[in-house]
Amino acid sequence: MASVNFGKTTRLFAIILALGAFGNALAGAETPPPTASWDFSRRQTKESGVDETRGTAYYRASPHLFCVSVESPVRQIIFYDARQTLIYYPDSNRAIRLDYDSDQPMVFESEFLYLLYGDKGLGSLGFTMGAVSKAGQNFSSAWKPPKKSARQIDKATTLMDGSQNVVKIEIFGKKKNVLLVSEYSDYSLASAAAPAYPRRVSTKTFYDDGSALSSVALDIGGATVGSPLPDSIANFSLPAGCALQVMQ
Repeated sequence: MASVNFGKTTRLFAIILALGAFGNALAGAETPPPTASWDFSRRQTKESGVDETRGTAYYRASPHLFCVSVESPVRQIIFYDARQTLIYYPDSNRAIRLDYDSDQPMVFESEFLYLLYGDKGLGSLGFTMGAVSKAGQNFSSAWKPPKKSARQIDKATTLMDGSQNVVKIEIFGKKKNVLLVSEYSDYSLASAAAPAYPRRVSTKTFYDDGSALSSVALDIGGATVGSPLPDSIANFSLPAGCALQVMQ
């Protein structure tokens, strides 16, 4: 009877169990928290120049609310909705409301909310996770794109550390070219019941020919999950005498 190396067998079994655990952690249904807020600074570099923003983002699941209170470069309070964006300038007591004919993607909201998701929003975007494999001390997985994106996207890949935190996401085009790279670091806990979130995110996007489209550096100074939003945000209304301009 051949001898069995129990050390190698146990280690292999542990890896198999770990791969299953990582797969379940990422493939599970992601449920947004009832409320969340993030203190942030954001720097976006693109062909037209550099935009830097600092402030606090607020989210409420029901009734839906997503708001960004910007401190710099210009003080403003922005409420985003699928059919409307309201921008209030407190220093001049004026506001602009943008009305849309159809639902608009909530891109800015997703940028913050997906930080609290284990899969960083891939599942919510319609991606389907495939097999998970070990990559050195980390774990990697490939994701199949949704049908609506299959003509432009070949796949997405995630790289996870030993704590089940996603540290890198890459999205590839049909020519195997990189379309997007996001790197996540400095994980922290918003609350004991919430998953860890990254305090630093770097995202780069590319054209099909490989040239740079834009890069975004997002730093989270702190995040709060499950606490009531400030009354000034949760029950905001334009103050008396505010000059409102409506644009369609």
